[in-house]
Amino acid sequence: MKMSMLAVAGVATAILSTSSALADTASGGGGTIIGSGGGSWVNLPAGATILPGGPASNTSSIVLPVGVASINSITITGLTHTWIGDTHAVLIDPTGAMHNIYVRPGLFNTSVFGNSGDFLGGTYTFVDSGGLSLPTSSSPIVSPPAGTYNTTDGGSPDPEANWVNGNLGIFNTPFASISGAAGTWSLRFYDWDPADSGTFTGWELNYNAIPAPGALALLGLAGVVGSRRRRR
Repeated sequence: MKMSMLAVAGVATAILSTSSALADTASGGGGTIIGSGGGSWVNLPAGATILPGGPASNTSSIVLPVGVASINSITITGLTHTWIGDTHAVLIDPTGAMHNIYVRPGLFNTSVFGNSGDFLGGTYTFVDSGGLSLPTSSSPIVSPPAGTYNTTDGGSPDPEANWVNGNLGIFNTPFASISGAAGTWSLRFYDWDPADSGTFTGWELNYNAIPAPGALALLGLAGVVGSRRRRR
C-alpha cells in the first residue's frame, strides 16, 4: 500500500509539473472577409451605432475542451485586405461577449475611413503590449508588414475615434483579463465598407488553460498522501 500511495503521489507530481505550464494553442480555419454594408459609424464617442453584417466566412470558430484562464496572443495567418481602415477584428468568448483585437486602424478626427493601406498577407500576431503599432492616422498611407502588433480599441489619439467599452456588446478587454469556460471561441471580422474585401488562411488562439477537474482531484489526492507521510 505504501508503494501504491507513493506511485499515486508520483503521478500527481508529474501532473503538477505539466499543469504548471498551462499555455496551449488551438487553431481555426480561414475564410474571406467581405463587407455587406449596413453598418453605421459616426465620429462620436460611441464610434459605431450599428455593426455591419457579413457572411459566415467572416467568422472562424474553435471549440476548446477546457476553460480559459487568460489569453496570451491571437495570431492571424495569411491576412489580406484592401483598405485596413475598414477592418475590425474581435474575439468572441463562449458567452457571446466580444472583445476588440483591433479597430479600424487610422481613424482620425472627422475621417470615418481610416488608413487606406492594405494587409498584404503573412502572419499577424496581436498582443497586449510589446508589439508594433498599427497606423494611428489616415496619412501617411501604411501597409503594415507581417509581425507582432499591439491590440487597439481605436488606433487613433483622437478620443472620438476610440471604441467605448461595451458599445454594441464589444469590450476593450486586455487579453490577460479575458477568461471563459470550455466551449466555442470565435474570431470575427467586421468590414465597414462593401467596396473592399480580404482573406485569411487561419488563426491561432494562444491561451492559458484551466486544468481539468480530474487533474485537480489527483493533485488533491497527492496532497493527502504527502500529509499522511509527514505525520508518520
